[in-house]
Amino acid sequence: MQVTGETSYLTVVDGSEAVRVDCIESPQAFRVAYHVGQRHALGRAAPGLVLAAYGSPPAAGALLTSVRQKGWAGSSDQLQLGATGIAAPVFDYTGQAVAAIGIVGPSVRIRQRRELLLQEVVNAASRVSTGLGFRQRPRAQRGSGP
Repeated sequence: MQVTGETSYLTVVDGSEAVRVDCIESPQAFRVAYHVGQRHALGRAAPGLVLAAYGSPPAAGALLTSVRQKGWAGSSDQLQLGATGIAAPVFDYTGQAVAAIGIVGPSVRIRQRRELLLQEVVNAASRVSTGLGFRQRPRAQRGSGP
């Protein structure tokens, strides 16, 4: 959040849902509010897409295959109208995706800085993964997304 200025979060899998376990809300007046404990279906919104794509076993489908190929997910208007999110997987020392880290903000602001924000999210996920003992850096590819 300090780097991007957008609401930032950490999400994990709980059964068939994605659940927010940490969140730092943006200090900006125009922001998207996320809260610890919020839940949504796996495969929905950026963190749910990441967690479904990298689950054990990974979920099937063209969209989730694309998420795995890019190393990140983006979504717009899935949990809140006018909100766009970007998320990337966090891997532990075994290579298992254990969480998704990401940002969410007003679509107009996210789209204006998409490339910078995408790199910041992927880099943050990589740093956390390295801290958990993961040694291969996830990669981001430019392409379709938020």
